[in-house]
Amino acid sequence: MTNYAHILKSSNSRLHNICLKSQQIQSLNSMLKEYVAYPLNAHFLVANIRNNCVVLEFSSATWATRARFMLPEILEIVKSKYQDIQEIEWYVHPNNVIGKS
Repeated sequence: MTNYAHILKSSNSRLHNICLKSQQIQSLNSMLKEYVAYPLNAHFLVANIRNNCVVLEFSSATWATRARFMLPEILEIVKSKYQDIQEIEWYVHPNNVIGKS
């Protein structure tokens, strides 16, 4: 079996960048899940971070609508960790079972 540690340590490697972004998304998801109260926190996840934007995925339009009222607060929490984030986008993915891992 090949050891991939040297690839992950190289900051120029594409795999290293993918792993770093994955860790950022997981960290931000955990942080938001702690901040946002139940039951809303069980119905969304951080899907991506791209172009100074955090992308949230919701399990239904109802939960996305509820979260919309909290977006300014959520953006401030996100900016506390990632200062370059300027906006939050969201979409609904009803077939995805969020929070049932």
